[in-house]
Amino acid sequence: MITKESLVFMSNSLDAIRNKKIKVNLATSMLNQAVVIIGGFIVPRLILNAYGSQTNGLINSITQFLGIISFLDMGVGMVVTSTLFRPLAQNDSIKISEIISSSDKFYRKIGCILLLYVGILSIFYPAFIAPYLPKSYVILLIFIISIELFSQYFLGITDLYLLTAMQESYVQYTVQTITYLFSLMVSIILIVNHSSIIIVKACSSFFLALRPVIIRLYIQRKISINRFQKYREEPISQKWYGIGQHISFVVLQNTDAVILSLFRNLSEVSIYAVYNMVIIGIKAFISSATSSVMPAFGDLFARDEMIKARNIFNYFEWLIHNVIVLIFGCTSVLLLPFVMVYTNGINDVDYSQPVFAFVITLANAMHCIRLPYNIIIKAAGKYKETQGSYYISAVSNVVLSIILVNRYGLVGVAVGTLISMAFHTFWMVIYQSANIIERSLSIFGKQLSVDFLIFIIAYKISMYLYYVPDNYFEWIKNALITFGIWSICVVIINMLFYRHNIGILLKRGAMR
Repeated sequence: MITKESLVFMSNSLDAIRNKKIKVNLATSMLNQAVVIIGGFIVPRLILNAYGSQTNGLINSITQFLGIISFLDMGVGMVVTSTLFRPLAQNDSIKISEIISSSDKFYRKIGCILLLYVGILSIFYPAFIAPYLPKSYVILLIFIISIELFSQYFLGITDLYLLTAMQESYVQYTVQTITYLFSLMVSIILIVNHSSIIIVKACSSFFLALRPVIIRLYIQRKISINRFQKYREEPISQKWYGIGQHISFVVLQNTDAVILSLFRNLSEVSIYAVYNMVIIGIKAFISSATSSVMPAFGDLFARDEMIKARNIFNYFEWLIHNVIVLIFGCTSVLLLPFVMVYTNGINDVDYSQPVFAFVITLANAMHCIRLPYNIIIKAAGKYKETQGSYYISAVSNVVLSIILVNRYGLVGVAVGTLISMAFHTFWMVIYQSANIIERSLSIFGKQLSVDFLIFIIAYKISMYLYYVPDNYFEWIKNALITFGIWSICVVIINMLFYRHNIGILLKRGAMR
């Protein structure tokens, strides 16, 4: 007979396991993002200095064009992760094998289509986007940059979704960190020694392509899976309902650079890439922190622990909002001066774009604010019910960017992203409050008002004390002052409106 005490013990044990996995996943994710961010600053600067803005723009443009192939994922990856939560919780090995078998089959087809797409791109791109560059040079660069994608689709992408569902993303992050470090070191050595950019990208792609192989070896040791398991009915029941979310994600990640390539030039792509390099690093940091929690919410929903999920989410939402306000608030002040110091000595393009810097910061801050709500939707498996909003967000982003890019250039694509992200954030808040977490919208309204209050006060104080740095030392000094101002404003204002949450945060910090 199972007693009440034993049920409480099992529940506490599950909570302890979840908390431990979240901490390990978060720590390895943060380490991985720190390494990627540092490398993301080093390599582009070396490329700009050694090969020029045009080559930097070319590499980023090709990367974004290749990223379009991920449209064919159709959001299946997100659904695979969500579908795996319940069979993993129930130790249903047959169901797990069926899901993996279906997923592997799907991604092998995408790999074949990728091969065809690369062939088409190698004809289209040199002729229309970069006709002034040697054709063989551009084609070879396209094939080299695509190597990592081939390894993902033909071998390893399903394993990443399985690791996420198992709450063992730390394996993925560790492998990514180690292979990236090797890639980074080789790239630096080759660039410093004036090697061809073709050789640099080829060696870098080789190390990155090893990731799926290493992860597959781990999966084979960890869990017994029949990757060719037969099934009568499709095991991924909502297979096509994640397409809306996925299209929205791909549009956000790739279309700005593609639109600039088509309607402007590679020099503006290079400017966009330099600013976006910083933004990507910040977004990756915040996304890692939020995504590491998603499997835990998925597990809670799978076990119907809704009250616990709601209480955890309320605190999680508050914490993420404050992190976003703090980090992106500082970015709104520090991004432009950092880019000017970073590109000092690069005179072939004007990298001073103050309006673009501010708008792209706001647009991506809005993107990150929506992450907690997006995670809840994915963890609950509400793909079919929410896909319409993702279509609207994606289409509005593309249409607005195309309309605005000819007149406003870089600022135009940033404004398109800002408007579409704002719409989608409010829609998701309304949906998950009514249908998943089931809480009053006034909770979000209060949080957003506090965010806005912090931003206005801290931004005005920061700009009053701001001075233009001439080097990295002065920029770091300025950054520390700015961070201090924003941190003080965040703490004081939250003490006024969220004293209880501050108490919980301090208590958890003391327990560690």
